[in-house]
Amino acid sequence: MLNGGTWGGRVEVDGNGAVVSAPAAAASSNHGINLVARGTNNRIFLNRFNVPIWSGWGEIPNSPTPDAPGIALLVNQLSTFVRGSDNRIYVNQRNL
Repeated sequence: MLNGGTWGGRVEVDGNGAVVSAPAAAASSNHGINLVARGTNNRIFLNRFNVPIWSGWGEIPNSPTPDAPGIALLVNQLSTFVRGSDNRIYVNQRNL
């Protein structure tokens, strides 16, 4: 964590999540940090950070994928993007 211009050391993101590919993040001043990652079951999980706590990992419905997810945050809508097993791109959206 960054503390006063210096790095404070690496710490695990709360929630005890194990992943099999790179995470993706989107942030805003109104909605904190939204972190998504592909879990060991090939489904996408979301963990949200609103100072000072993480929400914990929760599965995003209908999200199986063989790859790392993408994420975007626009105004009050969070969108996640995945490649399906049919090689098509799928989006799942949530109003915040």
